[in-house]
Amino acid sequence: MRDISLYLELGTYCSALYFAFPFLLGYSTHTQWEAASIAIFMSWFNFLVLCQRFQMFGLYIVMYMEIMKTLLQILFIFLVLIIAFGLAFFILQSKEKYQANSTPLLSMYRMLILLFEIEYVQTIIVPYFDSKSDTMHFPQVNFVFMTVFLLFMPVLLVNLMIGLAVGDIQSVLRYAHQQKLRTQVNFHTKLERKLPFLMQLTPEMLTLRPNEVDNSMRTWFMYLIGLDPLHEYKKDSSSSSYSDRMIPILKSVLDLRQEVQQLNMNTKQIMRKLGVANDDYYTGEQTDEMIADPSLDFTNNQMLWKKM
Repeated sequence: MRDISLYLELGTYCSALYFAFPFLLGYSTHTQWEAASIAIFMSWFNFLVLCQRFQMFGLYIVMYMEIMKTLLQILFIFLVLIIAFGLAFFILQSKEKYQANSTPLLSMYRMLILLFEIEYVQTIIVPYFDSKSDTMHFPQVNFVFMTVFLLFMPVLLVNLMIGLAVGDIQSVLRYAHQQKLRTQVNFHTKLERKLPFLMQLTPEMLTLRPNEVDNSMRTWFMYLIGLDPLHEYKKDSSSSSYSDRMIPILKSVLDLRQEVQQLNMNTKQIMRKLGVANDDYYTGEQTDEMIADPSLDFTNNQMLWKKM
């Protein structure tokens, strides 16, 4: 994300200079307003990237950026299908009066718009029933391509993107938390390097009062930028509560261990009363020199074998 922010800042500065420089010379050009729109977009998108370090909504911004990477990975499928349907509809509808598919680029752009708003009434239904010879020259092929487009693009491809976003949400969430912490550390390190006097303002000791109610603006601001002083205390509290829940489980395990030991002692006493030596019986797998003794039954799913 650091490289993305660098490129966005560079593009913003270049576009802003290209927009402002003609005014310094006393004239205005047509293309400088295009540069202004690019500068506005890049500056606000860069602001979104820089907001990753904030505790309140930085996690969701990182998740958004990771899902955008997944979208860029399947962008090739998008481009191939958009080019395919765009050129097909350009050939079939380039002479229509509404001029939506008059050029190949306009036709491909229209296919992209149709993913979210399918205008089949104005493009298919009205030209088909207007009884004019100069509209809808190939109605059958148009209906076939529109049906295939509806199946391939809005249904299959959009659901593929939703499935990728939802299926990887847990891994993305874990990675997003780590990425947010790394961004905060990099930001604080750069800030301390550029503003060394902040090191003198850093207190050597911090007193925590978890039961004290503090509604000041400072507490809210520290939470916003991810500097919650009670974070470690809350983490320790959650760990202690987890340990409290584990104590009954450990006691149950110890009780089961004692019961198993008692069963083992009872088994040895039974063997001694039967006059069976410990060397004659052992637990293990059967070999050619052993036969199973069916008179004995053990609950641990292991047979007791006697040597011949």
